[in-house]
Amino acid sequence: MLMLGWSNFLYCFVGFRSSTQPTRSAIAMSLIIRLLGYKIYDGILDKITDINEQLKQIGLSTYNFCPDRLPDDIVLPWLNISFSDINLLKNVFLELEANPDWTPESDSLFIGERIFFLSLAKEIFTEKQSHLLWHHNYFGCYVPIDFKDVLLPDDFLTSMGSSIQLKDELTELADKLKLDLGNYTPDFELLYEQRIYELENDPLGFEKMLLLCLYNFCLASIKYNLIIEF
Repeated sequence: MLMLGWSNFLYCFVGFRSSTQPTRSAIAMSLIIRLLGYKIYDGILDKITDINEQLKQIGLSTYNFCPDRLPDDIVLPWLNISFSDINLLKNVFLELEANPDWTPESDSLFIGERIFFLSLAKEIFTEKQSHLLWHHNYFGCYVPIDFKDVLLPDDFLTSMGSSIQLKDELTELADKLKLDLGNYTPDFELLYEQRIYELENDPLGFEKMLLLCLYNFCLASIKYNLIIEF
């Protein structure tokens, strides 16, 4: 089982105020997850148009872009991780679906692996349309629109998902892990301080902290009508 060093954890999981921008070197070396929809910047209108065209093609409501409605000093989630970190969480989801009786003391097929076993996942989940598992780690978005009861084309979820359904999947996974999701905490430095003593010796501590971060992204997306962008 792969155990990640907690010495680098706080570097990865940091909150930021909306006026703060990540450095160019950080963007080049890792995956940035952030929220869109509260400010106008170059290219945002074209991006929203493209998102809405995709949503209209499958009969979903379009995203209502309402910039400049949040205070400048609002704290919103922001995350800087490696591309393969997401696979660690995906493989926990996969393991518990394939082996519901798994415990940290038992052998695992997928937990701790940084490669996501997509073909095996599709065999295990069969008809499930997962907003966590099928989404690419390195590009795409989640919109605050309900995809429930909509028949999605093959591979649609690889680049676009619903933050509402993602929240539901993360809640389901947290229940299986007996993880308390806690209150909305968009400042990830604070989240780290609140949960580190609980999770630092947990075999799945890193994955659980990542789950908490993504869950708070979903809460912010739904609360403020924002898009989660990878």
